[in-house]
Amino acid sequence: MDEERFERIRKAVEARDRFLAEHPELQPLQDEINRLTKNMDSPQNRMAVLDAMMQERIRELQHRLQELHAHLEARLENHGGEEADADDEPPGGILGPAVDWPRRGDDSS
Repeated sequence: MDEERFERIRKAVEARDRFLAEHPELQPLQDEINRLTKNMDSPQNRMAVLDAMMQERIRELQHRLQELHAHLEARLENHGGEEADADDEPPGGILGPAVDWPRRGDDSS
């Protein structure tokens, strides 16, 4: 491997490691990627595996959005636009508006 290519790969791995340090919740996904691609013999095969993984994540997100949409429609129909009960929780444990969700480094929770 030529030195320039090696340097580009080293920088990419360093950037990935910094990103994972900032977002440790994504480490299991990176571990899965490593596990699935470690014996791949070509970059094309690795890219195919990554594409399949992304497509699966997209399908999961679409399914969750459909569930949320159905829940919101039912909530509007059942409550006629009134304030819902505090116990009325959507599927997947999503609570409250996004502005109320905890953020990384937020020690107030």
